Amino acid sequence: MRRRLLRTARRLVVVSVVSLVAVSCSAVPPTGDAFRVNGVGYPDEKFSVLLEALSGGGQFQVTNGKVNAETYTSILFTLVRHESYRQWASELGLAENTQDRTAAEARAATTPNWDSIPQTIKELIIELNTAERVIARASVPAGDQLRRMYETAPATSGVMCASHIIVTTRAEAKAVMARLDAGEKFADLAREVSIEPIAKDSGGSLGASPDDPCQRVQDFQVSLDPAFVTAMVNARVGVPTGPIQSSFGWHVVLNRPFDEIGDALRTTISDKTGTSLLAGWMTGADIVIDPKFGTWNTARSAIE
Repeated sequence: MRRRLLRTARRLVVVSVVSLVAVSCSAVPPTGDAFRVNGVGYPDEKFSVLLEALSGGGQFQVTNGKVNAETYTSILFTLVRHESYRQWASELGLAENTQDRTAAEARAATTPNWDSIPQTIKELIIELNTAERVIARASVPAGDQLRRMYETAPATSGVMCASHIIVTTRAEAKAVMARLDAGEKFADLAREVSIEPIAKDSGGSLGASPDDPCQRVQDFQVSLDPAFVTAMVNARVGVPTGPIQSSFGWHVVLNRPFDEIGDALRTTISDKTGTSLLAGWMTGADIVIDPKFGTWNTARSAIE
């Protein structure tokens, strides 16, 4: 964990010089924030201080005062996720304690050349490590709470339990929708008409494995076509939705009813519970990025 967070901190260095050059030439939005999560802003000034603290590292090449977009998005995503963590943990009543902080500080202190790292960056690394300890303490929502989360907005449960039928044309997808409206079963139609090679066995399931109809939302977001992910995250539970175009064809999608997948959902969310719940929470948050850095895709929880 420490190494990953330190790599994140090192990647921040790339942005620092760029920020001091590029940001000074850009119009600052009325909010004066690099980003906002549910109205809580991270000030541009604070972002500049962080970048300035990183600028002396020299681990990255900056060309003509510019840095690649991947670096900016990596840094901003880390900060957006951390602010999201603060709000999510507060809602759940998860609080950082002395043991969390002490353990994070002790781990950080073993880092080579720790004493030479700027204090601002030290504090960020410790905060990120502390947060991961708190995230790891999250528990599976009790009783009917998980059902309510899933049925209200599936992704907010931290797990997606979805199926799809993919065909070549929009007309074919509309024909699939008509047959579903007439009462045919989704899995049977997937086996019959979907051009996905494994559909005859899977019935169109997008689960993590043939025996698991679900997968963690963060895995779902990065493994599937962006347009498809957006449609799935916004689709209602138990209601076939389409036609939806992706780079692979035309889809009809279904977030499966809780009664069909409830046990599998609980099994999936029981592994990496906090990480999945936080990722799910972010799909329902109002996150805005300063346009000079990109835009926030809510369904994918990504800066584009």
